[in-house]
Amino acid sequence: RILLQHLTGPDAPKDWVGGLNLEYCLGALDAAEPGLVVHVRLSLKTTQSTIWNVIGTMPGQTEPDRTVLLGNHRDAWVCGANDPVSGTAVLLEMARGFGVMLRRGWRPRRTVTFASWDAEEYGLF
Repeated sequence: RILLQHLTGPDAPKDWVGGLNLEYCLGALDAAEPGLVVHVRLSLKTTQSTIWNVIGTMPGQTEPDRTVLLGNHRDAWVCGANDPVSGTAVLLEMARGFGVMLRRGWRPRRTVTFASWDAEEYGLF
């Protein structure tokens, strides 16, 4: 409430206006009160959950002890799942392309590891 009542600028669209008795604005904090300090109290529930990382490895032919790592995260939030989609699409297409080359007899010089890791958002792993 305190932050919202100190916002200035143009009026917020009607569908952004909540039930608080104040004027909803879209601008920055009121410049007339530069010393405004905000204290935030969080109440978090800590739980442990199982996560799944997907790892695929193609051993290198010449330098198997050297690894090229190709990877991307998957979001832990349902509504944020579009965040890693472009990286996941690229990773999957690269894995598909490498698979085609493997079936044709090609082998990588170095070990190639494809990694898709889970729970990126929780604690920003």
